[in-house]
Amino acid sequence: MKSLPLLLISLLSLDIGGVAHSAPLISSRVGGLALIGPASPHPASMYYNPAALGLVPGHRVYLTGGALLNLAGVERNATIPSSGAAATSRLPEEHSFTAAPHFYASLSSDFGTESVVLGLAFHTPSWAPSSFGDVGDGFISPDEANTSRYHATDFLLKQYYVTVGAALHLGAGWYLGLSASYVRGELDFAFVRDIAPYGGSVRDAGEVAALDDCGDRPCGFESESAAEGLRISGVSHGLGFGGGLVGRIGPRILVGVGYISHILGFGGDNIPSKGDVWLRRAEAAALPGEERDLKGRSLVNYQLPDSLNIGLSWAATHILDLNVQVRWMLYHRHRKLDIELSGSELRQASELPSRLLHNRGFQDTFALQGGLSYAITGQWRFSAAVMFESNAVPTDHLNAKAIDGWKADGFMSVAWQPLPRLQLRLGYGIVAMLPTEGGEAFNSQLLVDCVDSGYNIDVEACRQAVDGLALPNAKGRYWKISQRMDLSIGYSWQ
Repeated sequence: MKSLPLLLISLLSLDIGGVAHSAPLISSRVGGLALIGPASPHPASMYYNPAALGLVPGHRVYLTGGALLNLAGVERNATIPSSGAAATSRLPEEHSFTAAPHFYASLSSDFGTESVVLGLAFHTPSWAPSSFGDVGDGFISPDEANTSRYHATDFLLKQYYVTVGAALHLGAGWYLGLSASYVRGELDFAFVRDIAPYGGSVRDAGEVAALDDCGDRPCGFESESAAEGLRISGVSHGLGFGGGLVGRIGPRILVGVGYISHILGFGGDNIPSKGDVWLRRAEAAALPGEERDLKGRSLVNYQLPDSLNIGLSWAATHILDLNVQVRWMLYHRHRKLDIELSGSELRQASELPSRLLHNRGFQDTFALQGGLSYAITGQWRFSAAVMFESNAVPTDHLNAKAIDGWKADGFMSVAWQPLPRLQLRLGYGIVAMLPTEGGEAFNSQLLVDCVDSGYNIDVEACRQAVDGLALPNAKGRYWKISQRMDLSIGYSWQ
């Protein structure tokens, strides 16, 4: 039996990727389809810059809710069974269509003073589902999953925020803001693992499978006999913080800058998500009479990004407002999912490491937005904006759970103010990522070559395996379109 130190087991279990529809992880329009940002007089601007609460004095109630509809497509190249490389032919295109709610509710008040404005909000800046196969809950059957199953069949990552914020008046129209958030997260991740490459090219005594032997037949790459289905779920709790500054540099111009921290878990810099795991063992792994379906516990550590937001609002005329925003998202923090598995049943599955490090490979993104708000009449106002955002996932690391690229993100909305204190708004937005070729970085043959070398880290295949590239072929064509619709109501009084 080939021996492998625990450290190398962890390193060779790496998986680089992202999350379909959650790359980026945080919504680009938290608070609704309006001009919301670090220098915008809007109740939801507290998310981007808590100092912006100072721009909306008095007493205010704001509610918005709607739906996010995601459609993504993957046309993956077939895999050559003998080498694991991508073939020139392609498998039928498969699609993920999901719908997720988004909402933001807030209360704010200056309590009759001119020195401070306090706010309280409940919102969901991150709610990112994807589903490429109807695999249901609990155990997943690998043979019924999608062709991109080795990267993801289902992924859901959502966060609920409860945020308190304060804007302190510094004088001369400038405000300093601070905020704190309690964050509850939920994670559900289902995928299939090919166990044959972990045995190398030739099966040794004590190993459950290798490329040459899946019990009673040769395996090759992506064999049904070596396909193992896993579903991992969990709940996390954490804290986040924010700060910022906003003020006037003239009678018509507002400028603001806001910082949002990454989420700190109760126990460290990571967010620990504790939950369950369901494992359906590969046919080659379970001996006759052994149970294939096993349950256990999981602990997943991950991170969400920091962000820096800069904005400018200009009241160009008495009926036209212009808005510019620049955003820097530090997605490089979201480098991996660190998964630990435990439980008496899972100890029966000797082919399953107790720790899987899924390297996510995210990179920082930049976004630039320009928008306008135009008063059609005294009661009606039209708003629109266009944002361009860079890719959080490098092109060669695209896969079924990491569909992301350069994006155009636009919206338009109409607001109606039937009463001086009441405003209703209806909005529609769309985000488009054009078809992109990618995913060339992955090849399971790297893991086989590394195992056959005795895990010699000086071998190039082992170095690439440690980098997380020893995964099944993901070369193909990827695209994504998301649509948003929302309705909001705002009420204010002095």
